[in-house]
Amino acid sequence: GGNFTSSNIGNATIYGSTFNGGGAGALDISESSDIGEHGFPGGGATDVRIASGMWNNTSSLRSRIMVAAGGGGGGWSGNGSGDQYYAGGGGSGGTLSGIGAPTATTSTPGTQTNGSAFGIGGNGIFGSGGNNNGTGGGGGGYYGGEKGLSFRKPNSSGSGGSSFISGHAGCNAINASGAHTGQPNHYSGYVFTNTQMIAGNELMPNPMGGVQTGHLGNGFARITYLP
Repeated sequence: GGNFTSSNIGNATIYGSTFNGGGAGALDISESSDIGEHGFPGGGATDVRIASGMWNNTSSLRSRIMVAAGGGGGGWSGNGSGDQYYAGGGGSGGTLSGIGAPTATTSTPGTQTNGSAFGIGGNGIFGSGGNNNGTGGGGGGYYGGEKGLSFRKPNSSGSGGSSFISGHAGCNAINASGAHTGQPNHYSGYVFTNTQMIAGNELMPNPMGGVQTGHLGNGFARITYLP
């Protein structure tokens, strides 16, 4: 989440599309002279869960034993001659807590106990008055990041979600009813050891080889059997 290029502008399918908890970007269709003033959706989370069902089913969300968060979506950042997408994009998906949109003061990232919603980033909104510019959606995660809360920069971009690994120090697991337990082990009894979390603005392994800062495109999960 939070990534964009000039070729994205005007492509309405990008702004409304979401995946696994990424909040939708707000699509501006009210000002014919300003078509393209849209917020981008937040990135969806990548997770491992032990219950089937729709991605946003409550029981299924509670069954997640590992969650890699998505980043927030970039939002429109000005009006008149100052129109531009906020160059910093949205906040990156985080570790125990998500990362706020760069220099933003209003959009809050997901944490271990709070955020836009459990597993779901906030949907972008429009500005008020004649400047109905769209804000970016929050990133999906253990708790989703908040949407951009103002159409004026720097608060137009969404924040990143938080991550979770059952057994990882600092994580706050829930019980089967959704109440937090204050300890890291998931109620299923599935617990990981020798764990590591890497935020979306840090160097991490590239699935195609080498390393990368964050990850662009579709989420990626690899399970390797170690005899």
